[in-house]
Formats: sequence, C-alpha cells, structure tokens
Amino acid sequence: MDKRIFRHEKYLKSVTFPDLSGQAPFMSNEDLKQDHREVNDVLQWLSDQNVQGIMGLFVEDRLQCPHNDEDVTKCVNEFNVRVLNWRKLDIYLKDFDKELVEELHLYSSGNRSVHDQWLDQIPRFKRVSCQTLPRHRERAYAYYTS
Repeated sequence: MDKRIFRHEKYLKSVTFPDLSGQAPFMSNEDLKQDHREVNDVLQWLSDQNVQGIMGLFVEDRLQCPHNDEDVTKCVNEFNVRVLNWRKLDIYLKDFDKELVEELHLYSSGNRSVHDQWLDQIPRFKRVSCQTLPRHRERAYAYYTS
C-alpha cells in the first residue's frame, strides 16, 4: 500500500484494539491452537508508517490462546508504551522496560507463582492496578483462604 495515502503522527496518544475473543463457529480445535498475531501485524504496519511511539496501548486479548508474552513485550518496548492495559492473564513482567511503562494494568487468574513473580517486579513500575477476572475470582479466593 502506498504510504502517501495514510499519514500518521510519529507518536500516537493511544491505540485500542477491540475484544479479540470472538471466534467463527466453524473453527476447529486445531484452529484455536494457532498463534494469534493480529496486534503484532497492526503494530508492524504502524511501524512501517513511521510511527515510533504509543502513549497508551489497550488490548482486549482473548482469554483462551492469547498473544504470547514475547510478542506483548516486543510491542511494549518497541513503541515506548507509557500506559499498558493488555487484558492477558498472568502476563510476564520481567522483560518490560520499566523506565518506559508508567502505568500498568494486570489481569490475574489467581495463580500464586505468577503473583510471586509480580511482587518482585511491581515495585519497579510507577502505577499498577491488578484485577482478578470474574470467572477466576472464586477459584483464587478459595486457593488463598485454604
């Protein structure tokens, strides 16, 4: 596509992706296991359009077979994301550039080992919010109170 058709600022205030969890009824189990790269593809296109930074990145990823942690980290670090709200359960934090990310929204399944990893990393971020998704909240409560 000709770059002259679209012009973008070098730095975008926000990029928001809709809920990615929808699936076509004809998808087989093998189709569901595939790597999902929609966000990567769009962000690569933005990079090709000379976009260098994104202030806020908001992604409602699917809970089943979401984007992998390496892809999330690459997107965040490559675009110098300041506010990250990527709805992905138990995201791995160690590889994020902590100097860049100012506000981080985390989504938990209640997994204790993930919380331990987060507790080591959270103090390095300026603002953090954490939410246990409703369908996992009861299981997490039972796990921590037993």
